[in-house]
Amino acid sequence: MRDPWDRLLRALCVVIGLLCVAQICVWLPFYLALPWYSDHDVFATMAQSWDAGIMPYRDLLGNNFPGTIYLFWCIGKIFGWGNVPALYIVDSSLLVLLGIALVFWSRARFQRLLPGFIGFLMILSYYLSLDFSQTAQRDWHAPLLVVIGMLTAQCFRGKVWGVLPAVIGVSLGLLIRPQVVFLFPALLALVVEVSQRSGDPWKRSVLAVVGWFLLVVVLTLVGFLPLLRAGIFGDFLRGLRLVAYGGSYGDTTPGTFAGYLITELCNFRILSLLIAIPMVAVAAPAAGVRATVVVWLVALLGVLLYAPVGPVVRPYQYHPLWLVWSINIAVLTGLILGSTIPIRWQFLSILLVLGMGATARPRYCRPGPLRDVLAALRDGHEPTQEPKAHQHPYGTSYILPPWKDYCALLGYLRHKTSPNTRVASLVEGVAITGPAARLSALPAESATWLYVVAPNDEDKFVKALENANDSVVIWDPNTEGGGTLLRRRYKKLNDTVNQLYAPEARFGAIELWRRRPGQ
Repeated sequence: MRDPWDRLLRALCVVIGLLCVAQICVWLPFYLALPWYSDHDVFATMAQSWDAGIMPYRDLLGNNFPGTIYLFWCIGKIFGWGNVPALYIVDSSLLVLLGIALVFWSRARFQRLLPGFIGFLMILSYYLSLDFSQTAQRDWHAPLLVVIGMLTAQCFRGKVWGVLPAVIGVSLGLLIRPQVVFLFPALLALVVEVSQRSGDPWKRSVLAVVGWFLLVVVLTLVGFLPLLRAGIFGDFLRGLRLVAYGGSYGDTTPGTFAGYLITELCNFRILSLLIAIPMVAVAAPAAGVRATVVVWLVALLGVLLYAPVGPVVRPYQYHPLWLVWSINIAVLTGLILGSTIPIRWQFLSILLVLGMGATARPRYCRPGPLRDVLAALRDGHEPTQEPKAHQHPYGTSYILPPWKDYCALLGYLRHKTSPNTRVASLVEGVAITGPAARLSALPAESATWLYVVAPNDEDKFVKALENANDSVVIWDPNTEGGGTLLRRRYKKLNDTVNQLYAPEARFGAIELWRRRPGQ
């Protein structure tokens, strides 16, 4: 007769699996209705401009790796420029793919589905609680591709060719964010594990490591070929100097690095996991399980460095840490289920594990005006009611325009301006050119570059405006933030707008000015 505690474990697996599905189904429609954040605007504008013959890094200033530009270019060519939900369709599809990979990996590594479902629930508890400024970010996509590749590779039970998904994932991740190199030690551990499980001697394992890493290098270089072919690789390297230590955009020092790293290590959820997994793994019955522990513990130690080394630490740079942390929660669950302790203690231990970060209803996994959202998605416009996740992380110091004004502005640009009309957005931190499917009249997607990244580039912005004949300017000239900042810090840019442009439309505090004829 089956132990009743075993029945409880099986029932828990079903409940958690159904909970994961339910959370995604409730969250997804409202997620697809979110607007783009200003970071998304950067890459969408670069992708559309590149397609129109305007070179990124040269004609449009940039300091990021090109992988996300490629992503937005593919989205624009497949779904159409300015298709806001398409980005979130791709992003949510990757999230679901991660869940599928986790479940198959859990079955292959632990002969149970429960560890994979618990790991996925932890990820959903984290990701479904993020506002629009943190979702679909490059610091999510880069490690996500690596993790999906590594999980897939570990499903192939010692097949040497099975490492290929991990290699492809790492190569794609490197095209998005260079910090992916901190996952290289985990890839090394994975290659060694696979080689040893296939019965190769250590000498061949070393050769396998060298071969796979050479393939990573080759695939990554292939990803940079579009830049080389367009003759803008040198411009790309010059853009990276801005984020180098000592550059104009960055405040990282050895002291700040140590501070961020210590803060991470002092986090109870991270520290307890770093202690618990090795303790439980000592009694792991199978060498394959112990190898799994090594791979993902090494990955966790690697991503601890991801955020602290960034030139400016943003909240979304902690995505890799909590992503890999969730995988390690799955590993801990698998170790508990494979241990020799009584099943009732396994069940109670897993409940404690769930208490480390799982939630039945994440912050933005809540029902809302579904009819309004579905109508907006069907008709290709923003929903009437502001999405709950449309919140800015910096609070009142960085205020977004009212939702109805923002929607009215995008509608005006889409329907009242020509596709050839250039848009000069002087509003900081708001996505305008990308979702409106209009090219920028500035040497960046907006003046956010000038305000945040490179304050000394004012002359480039002034010259661009002077040369933009069929163009409009979006700004808030009478507000304390927008107008005052221009008048005090960027007087030449302010004077150029007043000289060459005239008011045409108003959307709350935001005004649209059009280029005067003959100017």
